[in-house]
Amino acid sequence: ISANSTRPARWYTKLGFFPDPRPFPLPLSSLFSDGGNVGCVDVIIQRAYPIQV
Repeated sequence: ISANSTRPARWYTKLGFFPDPRPFPLPLSSLFSDGGNVGCVDVIIQRAYPIQV
């Protein structure tokens, strides 16, 4: 278990097996540099510049 792959659950959440095993998206601002692996990152590209050769 790493810091970037886990988050605290709400106090009223029933603990146990979670039927939907997909990774949850995370914003880049919430990741830790030494937090380990990341399951899914939510990225929005606002502007793309042409490549200069």
